[in-house]
Amino acid sequence: MGTKKTRLLFVFMGMLVLLPLLQQLTGMVKVKPLFGAITESQKPLFDFSRWMEGDYQKEMESYLNEKFGFRNYFIRLNNQVAYSLYRKAKANGVIIGKENYLYELSYINAYYGRDFVGKDSIDHVLAKVQFLTTALKKKNIDLILVFNPGKASYYPEFIPDSLRSEKVLLITNTMLKLPKL
Repeated sequence: MGTKKTRLLFVFMGMLVLLPLLQQLTGMVKVKPLFGAITESQKPLFDFSRWMEGDYQKEMESYLNEKFGFRNYFIRLNNQVAYSLYRKAKANGVIIGKENYLYELSYINAYYGRDFVGKDSIDHVLAKVQFLTTALKKKNIDLILVFNPGKASYYPEFIPDSLRSEKVLLITNTMLKLPKL
């Protein structure tokens, strides 16, 4: 009796291991693509000299790591488990705020003025915008600048205490007065 259960368990585990390979080869289940800044590697072309130097193997490994069956599903599952069980955000630059608000760290830094590029840099960019505005105006085209606020500007109360700082003495990139264009 024990050997029958063992065989069934062995067959089940074998099928479980082979399922991603079957998905990769057949595409039997439609898996939603991942979103974000993703650069997919191309399948490397075989070249004997690159094989001997080990470059081909590294590129093929990278390619196969991106193409195995159910990869996107497993990444989402891993991210959800990390968030639900360990309260960790797996996306680059994303932190979890109070009441589980997700923030990109860059928006918090912008809110507090930690990313201030300097008045000279801003003036330089605005001079380029002024030049572009003038050039477009000659062609009877209006340029409208729209600055969208980050999430930290809308919901500063949910920023984690560990990332809070005094904002009074800091100047942010958006606090500078824009010239009339």
